[in-house]
Amino acid sequence: MKALLAGFLTGYMVAICWTIWAGVLLARYSQTILWLRRAVPPQVSAVALMVPLFLLLPLLLTALGLVLGGVYWATQAEAPGALGTPHWPFTLLVTAPPLFLAALISLRHPRLLRPVWGFALPFALIFGWVMPFLASR
Repeated sequence: MKALLAGFLTGYMVAICWTIWAGVLLARYSQTILWLRRAVPPQVSAVALMVPLFLLLPLLLTALGLVLGGVYWATQAEAPGALGTPHWPFTLLVTAPPLFLAALISLRHPRLLRPVWGFALPFALIFGWVMPFLASR
């Protein structure tokens, strides 16, 4: 049961990080992102764009955290500890895809290096390392 609570809490942590990072990116690059300028009318403010993110990211990421907490809970019986985490297969399963995807996107589009890693690192670190520690305590 602690794993589900840890998943919920870490999902909310990731949502907070992503919301802040999305706000920074939106404020910084809203005029230079061509597809965003085309998709959003000029009279719509950045605040109006952030409201759906502020409302949806916590819902989606806490749900994802609950799913990951359930996966952790189901697999914790045979969990060996390594890599600085109590359950290294889970950490590898959770951290490898976002980091690999961020590396691929960064190599293909070097100008997206900071934005992509700003989303991938909190996801990997919080779900991959913080969640197993919270669940094992």
